[in-house]
Amino acid sequence: TDKFLSSMLGEKELHKRRDYFLQAKKIYVDTVTHKMLQALDNTPSMRIEVNSKNETTHKGKNLLKETMSLINKWVADVHASQRKLAVPDPDLRIELRLRIRERISKKYERLFTAMDSVKLSKKNKEKYIKYNPERLATIISQFYEISESSLE
Repeated sequence: TDKFLSSMLGEKELHKRRDYFLQAKKIYVDTVTHKMLQALDNTPSMRIEVNSKNETTHKGKNLLKETMSLINKWVADVHASQRKLAVPDPDLRIELRLRIRERISKKYERLFTAMDSVKLSKKNKEKYIKYNPERLATIISQFYEISESSLE
């Protein structure tokens, strides 16, 4: 197909369009992951205040709760919007899911591991930590679901 496209468009135009497409994918992934990365990059989990008994202080817990609230909102909002998008090309669909997962998974896993040692709430830890890393990966794999169901 490259030879065909090159003969139709010319080599220079083909490279120009390919570069534009690569840039568009990068911008899309950056846009989708921006708020999540912002929450993860600003997370206080590695610098939370602890008391003399090595317990998280009230202020530290509140910062972590706020961070997890932002993350939970991102997951819910992005999942709802992205699963409704149609991406007809199966290779592109897989690539976008993979890029989004790669952008956030390691940082989220670090935060999730750090949060495991913090007692946010005596009764309601699940209220603050709604998604383990595996669940987050499953949610991302559901992006563009409409594309797959419409092809059946």
